[in-house]
Amino acid sequence: MTKPKTVRLTAGDRTFYICINAFLIFIGVVIAIPMWSTITLSFRPNHFIGTNFEGMFLPIWKWDTSAYEALLGNAGFVSAFWNSMKIMVFGVITALFLTVPMAYCMSVTDLPGRKILNTFVLIPYLFNVGMIPTYLVVQNLGMIDHLAAIYLPGAI
Repeated sequence: MTKPKTVRLTAGDRTFYICINAFLIFIGVVIAIPMWSTITLSFRPNHFIGTNFEGMFLPIWKWDTSAYEALLGNAGFVSAFWNSMKIMVFGVITALFLTVPMAYCMSVTDLPGRKILNTFVLIPYLFNVGMIPTYLVVQNLGMIDHLAAIYLPGAI
């Protein structure tokens, strides 16, 4: 039985892997520190006196959940969360319902009127008309004060 051959790393390969690992560790720290700061900020007591740096190392037994109690106890939060869920669900359903047939029509090369359809899809996609024309369209369609006004204009 023969011994399998192994690939030996050169000095350049080792240096490359050390640099890549150092860069990835640096990126991880750059991401982790603000996340930890945000988490500890949300659990700091209202009467905390100290710097943000001291607050990041506040012991767990001194954390306070009063901010979360105030947030979850507010009726407006429940309403906003429910509206967000409705916008997400109906927005995904509407976008899929409109874009899947559009993608099929654009993928069929011998479809009559394909170039016109491409033009009608690509021009608004590339050039955003702005907020005021979008508002006027929503107003003319009678969708003011409806959740559909949020997800329907950008459905395709």
